[in-house]
Amino acid sequence: MLRTTHLMIVAMSIFGLIGCSEDPTQFPSNSNDYETTNREVGCDSKLSDSRKDDLWDLKYKNHWMIWTGSVFIADLKESSLQMDGAGKENLEIIFADGHSGYDLEKGETATVKFVMKSKGGCSQPYGGEYARIVRKTYKNGQLAYKGDYNKNAKKEGPWIRYRKNGQLWYKGTFKNGMEEGPWVVYHENGTANPKWTGTFKNGEKIK
Repeated sequence: MLRTTHLMIVAMSIFGLIGCSEDPTQFPSNSNDYETTNREVGCDSKLSDSRKDDLWDLKYKNHWMIWTGSVFIADLKESSLQMDGAGKENLEIIFADGHSGYDLEKGETATVKFVMKSKGGCSQPYGGEYARIVRKTYKNGQLAYKGDYNKNAKKEGPWIRYRKNGQLWYKGTFKNGMEEGPWVVYHENGTANPKWTGTFKNGEKIK
């Protein structure tokens, strides 16, 4: 009995390691938006179920996607977006860093980059993992922020952020999640924040 239990534990450990070995940086990209995806493999598709399944496996499953929608459910680790305006969520996402949804609000507009994992339909949303928000717009239409991430889900390249009133909050460049090069950060009164304005290297202010 003990030997059987031990073998089961070993097998579970092996399968666990296999499951953790997935490398999302190796997945291909698909530029189709929600509407196109839904016409090909979703509720609006005219294809047979078998043809949709084949197309899903070939073009969508484990592919990087970029979709834009209205925030339907806002949560720190997982959120959902609505694209069709029908009053239900069309995409559920799990954030790569576990906290990107910390400042999302329902009704804001977000553009997310994610790996497609589960197929949606007429009554269920699509499912994505390794998600990162690359652009967000406040409910008043003002751009909140935009920027990109590297393969390790760290902020990379130029980033810019505004407050709800349109005032510039910060502008600078990230390198592997750390401030790099010239940065400017403003207080709410419009004056520069001297602690975070200057030249940075590896997240440290050098001048």
